[in-house]
Amino acid sequence: SLTPVGSKDHCDVVVVGRDPFFTYERLHDCTRSLTEGVKLVAVNPDLYHPGEDGSKVPETGALISAILAVTGGSDFESVGKPCIYSFNKILEQSAVAPESCIMIGDNPYTDIQGGYLAGMRTVWISHGQPFPLNLGFKPDVTVSSIGELVHYFLLEEVLFL
Repeated sequence: SLTPVGSKDHCDVVVVGRDPFFTYERLHDCTRSLTEGVKLVAVNPDLYHPGEDGSKVPETGALISAILAVTGGSDFESVGKPCIYSFNKILEQSAVAPESCIMIGDNPYTDIQGGYLAGMRTVWISHGQPFPLNLGFKPDVTVSSIGELVHYFLLEEVLFL
């Protein structure tokens, strides 16, 4: 059963996702549960995503960092990108081969790495940034913005040959 944040009921796992209403009180409630030996799970490790104005919008990984800073811990499990569990589940339910799918994303460490690990083709929205060399692979296609990607589809240009 699910236990809401702040409940006095015992829980076995604290699951953290993007929460635009994250507060000091929620931080305190999460850390209180974790000091009782509860497992910490993140829906993804993204620290931020790009905002429409180019700003960095806090994501799940930033909240996890705050929680770990208070607890002094360093251990958490991530069940989202780049973990291929969710990719495989989607492929299984849709009965589609990975090579027939395209993962489009703006985070090389989660979106693009997850698609790559799942065997999908990848499109990276770079926002003008270079792709990290330490990942050991490159995206199949790089575009600088969503607008550029839309251009491909509107003109029916071929992304992959």
